[in-house]
Amino acid sequence: MNAHVLLRLSIVLAALIIAFPASATTIQIVNADGTNEGFNDPTPATPVGGNTGTTIGEQRLIVFQAVADRWERYVHSDVDAVIHVVAQFNPMGSGVLGSCGSISVYRDFPNAPLSGHWFSVALANAIAGYDMAPAANEISAQFNSAYANWYYGLDGPPGGAATALFAVVMHELAHGLGFQTFADEDTGQLFNNYPDHYTYYTYDPTLRLTWDQMTNAERISSATKYWNLTWNGPRVTGATPSHLTQDDAALRVDSPPAIADSHTATCPALLTSGAWGGALTTTGLSGTAELVTDGTALPNEGCNALVGFTAGNIALVDRGTCEFGLKCLNAQTAGAIGCVVVNQNTAAGGNNPDGLLNMGAGTYGASVTIPAVMIAMTPGDEIKSELPGATVTMGLFRKSGANPHGWALLYSPEPTQPGSSISHFDDTMVPNALMEYAINADTWAGPDLTVFQFEDVWWPRGELFADGFETGDWSNWFEVVP
Repeated sequence: MNAHVLLRLSIVLAALIIAFPASATTIQIVNADGTNEGFNDPTPATPVGGNTGTTIGEQRLIVFQAVADRWERYVHSDVDAVIHVVAQFNPMGSGVLGSCGSISVYRDFPNAPLSGHWFSVALANAIAGYDMAPAANEISAQFNSAYANWYYGLDGPPGGAATALFAVVMHELAHGLGFQTFADEDTGQLFNNYPDHYTYYTYDPTLRLTWDQMTNAERISSATKYWNLTWNGPRVTGATPSHLTQDDAALRVDSPPAIADSHTATCPALLTSGAWGGALTTTGLSGTAELVTDGTALPNEGCNALVGFTAGNIALVDRGTCEFGLKCLNAQTAGAIGCVVVNQNTAAGGNNPDGLLNMGAGTYGASVTIPAVMIAMTPGDEIKSELPGATVTMGLFRKSGANPHGWALLYSPEPTQPGSSISHFDDTMVPNALMEYAINADTWAGPDLTVFQFEDVWWPRGELFADGFETGDWSNWFEVVP
């Protein structure tokens, strides 16, 4: 017997249902706006960017239809039913464009690929092969009516301060279709004490656990490990090398074999502003790791001249009470060929020690010419436990937006940002992805890992997977279907 839980209260609906052309997957927008508001706004509007509507409300509906047409081609369902999206425009908080999610969840339904895991209702129906609640709506969405810079064209990014409603609706409907977790990122609590389909591939490399394997306390910690928490589903991982384009920093531990691995790093030489330190290469800089000491009460922070450091080694230095640039300058002065800063519990600012951050140049960074990187505390501690004798290589061994294993980074800032944390890709992806937490100008361009994430969570393939996604032709990514 399958289990079903309603996630939110029903919305009082207006009478109008907007039906879109039938296909293997059919999406219907249920207009929940009142008279003269939202989708029913009668304010005259000039047709723009392929949108022929003559009122604001009509243009909004045309955008939604174009988005529904697009998603119908990405995802497939043999269910003889529709996905109902209850949608409306309401005033929302400053900086918020919209929100969307599944209205209910199911677990242990027929054909479920995981036992004891919740699935968004639209996804559960597609996997089960029938509509488990024919009279119910599946997705709830709202968009900010107070936002003054909506662009209703269908022809690409508008430029300037305007934001394309098309891209925002594409993003939000992806949440409702299954790009979301139902675990609480602040408390670590699973919804009704069961994990969900999204937690199955939400992986913490420092804990070496997925979210459905963790305790509440572990999920709380994992949720704020910036540039650490990943999506390790096989389809996204397989697509990462060809669909992310910018090389980024990593630290590879070469020996001893017991700790050999590659770890995400940040590198100040790669900053778009305030860059400092020597450049990294795809070949990498190799050497013996050596923990610094400066003879003070906190000897491994390297805030003073180093004592007894072996010239030609790579310095391992703890984050702590002085500027990053000063630590690396002291290492450089002592003859280090590279500097690896290890995040720490004792660091000011309360940052999670297994998260990462950009290292500012401060007063001394401009004088540093050796390469510098930061790594998380857990891999740093592993290296320390094998000293002396550990060898490492600093280099450009990953793609920006993923870790060295090709696992896409998830957005996990500290403090958490409810509604943004976890249920998005990280904002470091190049090019930007549809399911980053913010809409970007190049969101329209593709390529994009979002569709591969849908395969990871067991959405059956839509027609566009056979229309270029497997062969690398991404020209249709945001093509508006007539």
